[in-house]
Amino acid sequence: MEITLEPVHRDNVTVLCRLESKPGQERYVAPNAITLAEAHYYPGSLVRGIYADGEPVGVIWVAREDPEEPPFLVRLSIEGTRQGQGIGAEAVALLQDELRAAGETELELSFVPGEDGPQGFYERLGFEDTGRTLEGELIWRKDL
Repeated sequence: MEITLEPVHRDNVTVLCRLESKPGQERYVAPNAITLAEAHYYPGSLVRGIYADGEPVGVIWVAREDPEEPPFLVRLSIEGTRQGQGIGAEAVALLQDELRAAGETELELSFVPGEDGPQGFYERLGFEDTGRTLEGELIWRKDL
């Protein structure tokens, strides 16, 4: 399966907005429509549609409010029926490649802790706890 990250534009924004996570994941990730709307208002945002074999399957968004701080993975969302296929891990790897090519050396993210949350996923990708929190979410980081 070929995974790619594609720019979001007027021809794909609606289909990306309609993708939904698994039921019950609302506590962990906002709907794609909210993600894409919020990203529009953050200068320096990098937002991409995630595609598997040419089909849209998710959204990934990195923000950078402060140039002195590392880029921050705000959201990663994979359509519910496509989860568990390695798409999210490959999307994060592609994102890291893009950030490294832009001269970045680390990446931070946050997530809501919970029994069915993404902690194990991010551990497998090499992210580590910083000991910091943001609005009740754990902040983790990784060297690129």
